[in-house]
Amino acid sequence: MARSKYAMRRDNNEPEIIEALRAVGAEVLALDFVDLLVYYKNDLYMLEVKMPKGKQTAKQVKEHPKWPIHTVRDVSMALLAIGAIAA
Repeated sequence: MARSKYAMRRDNNEPEIIEALRAVGAEVLALDFVDLLVYYKNDLYMLEVKMPKGKQTAKQVKEHPKWPIHTVRDVSMALLAIGAIAA
C-alpha cells in the first residue's frame, strides 16, 4: 500500500517523545494512521504527535474522533497520556 504524502512527514518532536516513552519501558511503533502505537504496562495507546502549534489535517479531524487517540505535543503530554506520570 502506498503511503500518503502526509504519512511521510513526521513532526520534529517525535524522536524525543519516542525516546522518552522507551525510557519508561514502553514499546513504540511508528504508524501512518496515527503516529505512534504505544504498549505500556499491558495497555495499548494511540498517540498523534503534533508540534506545539501544529494542527490536525482534515482527515484526522474526520477520522480520529472514532478512535481513542491522544494528541501530544511534548514529552510530558506523552508520558501523561500513557500513565507514566501523574497529572
